[in-house]
Amino acid sequence: MRIKKTFKTILTVALSATLVMAGVTPSQAYPTGQGMSVTANRYQFTPGVTEISAKATHVYPGCYVELFFKNYEADSVMTVAGQNGSTPSVKLPVPKKSGTYTLTAKTPWYCQPPTGVETATANVIVTPAHGTKTFTVSGFASGSSSLTPAIKSELSNFARQFTSATRVFVKGYTQGAKATKASTATALRRATNTYAFLKTINKKLKLSGTQSFKDLSHTGSAVRRVTVVIYW
Repeated sequence: MRIKKTFKTILTVALSATLVMAGVTPSQAYPTGQGMSVTANRYQFTPGVTEISAKATHVYPGCYVELFFKNYEADSVMTVAGQNGSTPSVKLPVPKKSGTYTLTAKTPWYCQPPTGVETATANVIVTPAHGTKTFTVSGFASGSSSLTPAIKSELSNFARQFTSATRVFVKGYTQGAKATKASTATALRRATNTYAFLKTINKKLKLSGTQSFKDLSHTGSAVRRVTVVIYW
């Protein structure tokens, strides 16, 4: 019996020392009848927004709180509750893909009453943004529909900025007054080849259409171009 009592005393002392070293003040409880909650500055985002501001409330003052998205692989942020029971607002990365994500606040076991670790959640929705963007690139060789390395580089830089795009319309241009059936066909192939290249960057990109145009206002290499209109 003495051995068991001594062991219990040692364990209690060790636990108390752990709480003191962690800076926890377990004597300060939640406001009566309140459980921990997690809040954010917004609960709906569109891709491109990089950060969300979040905090936990109704936490034991001095307790550490870990904030993170439960179903999104990203670094969590650890913060501490103040005397008012709330943590400072911290920044978390917004998930890049659309979907519903679980914003989570979690405290360690040593901050809690006998019920154990406290967890609070809130849903954050990332919705696809809708819009269009137009981009023009020139530099095709005369009579050619092949994309040069420079054209590919420009198209690639453009497409990677709008990875949420789902549709594209491509216009190929040729010179107006001197346009022939052959040059019109070349302009159309430029549009088709451009779409094929964009598809290698964004697999979900669907073609809304291609079209050839006569350009009456430009001459030379400025005529040999494509205009890309993407939709998301």
